[in-house]
Amino acid sequence: LLNTEFITGSINSIDKNGTGLLTLKMNEIEIKKPFSWELDNSTRDFFLKTSIDVLNWNAKSALDALNDVCLEQHTGPDGTNKLWPNVDIVVFASL
Repeated sequence: LLNTEFITGSINSIDKNGTGLLTLKMNEIEIKKPFSWELDNSTRDFFLKTSIDVLNWNAKSALDALNDVCLEQHTGPDGTNKLWPNVDIVVFASL
């Protein structure tokens, strides 16, 4: 992976109905993703959620390497080893 100390992003649009569109950048690749959001009007806490597939960022070799390191933790009782490429992205912010 390239320059992956952080996943960076920006909100492109936010709709009143609890949805929006953001851009996430990882491994020198930017991808637009829809997201859902909520705002607690009493505390002004903002919550945003989306999910990504790291394979969309050309991260298969990095995922395979991680799976090798964590092999025992990712092997089920049936002996099958799997590390899923889907990752939830969650942001909490106080406004």
